[in-house]
Amino acid sequence: MPRVLIPRKYYLLVHDCLKKVESQATINAFVSNRGKYQSDMVIQLDRKQFPILGPDTTRAIAIGLQKNMPHVLLKPQRYCIDLEFPVNEIQMSVQVGWKDATVEEINSEPEYEDRVPLRSSLGYDEQRFMNSAPRMASISAVLLEKWALKNYGKEMAPPAMYWLVHSYRMMETYPLFDHHQIIFGSVVDKFAHMYGKVPLDNPYCPGEDLNTLRLARNICLGTNPLWTEKPELRKPKAVE
Repeated sequence: MPRVLIPRKYYLLVHDCLKKVESQATINAFVSNRGKYQSDMVIQLDRKQFPILGPDTTRAIAIGLQKNMPHVLLKPQRYCIDLEFPVNEIQMSVQVGWKDATVEEINSEPEYEDRVPLRSSLGYDEQRFMNSAPRMASISAVLLEKWALKNYGKEMAPPAMYWLVHSYRMMETYPLFDHHQIIFGSVVDKFAHMYGKVPLDNPYCPGEDLNTLRLARNICLGTNPLWTEKPELRKPKAVE
């Protein structure tokens, strides 16, 4: 479902109110160049002042914003603030992030959780992608996560989002795949063989290669120091 076009005056209003909360922050609005999974705006904070981002930071900004916008409904998420203007039925979202984050920095960060605030810094909303992903891709991702945990253990298995993106990309490449078990089996057969040949481009953060994650590299190449050679990937088993 396409997002409703938001009048510019709302961007200006939110911008001015955010500046009252954090005067040194950089605030960007994605008016005409908003990506498919980007929020409407992003507030970028100084890393020295805010070395850690998360629910507490987001909530503090939301509280300050609410004081300046008492008639607007605000709902803080982990790295995002949802706004609703009840009278005009206008809905907006503001990501919370850092200044000067880049896609290159994201790809150089080996840990998945540490990438989340970096993506948010560019305005990308992980939850928006998860909520809109095709149902078959979501089911396939759950099965793949279970398969990876069973075969490689919690310390080696990539996060669920890694498998959701693989499933999503598989459906894009093979649109005739019409069952989650087909997608599941195809990903298991192909994901390690494609490693290093083509990037696993993140649909909701263009330019990010999810295969640069440490756990993706480990599971694809077998770089765990306890292994002396690349492990043979097990064939998929039916998962109910």
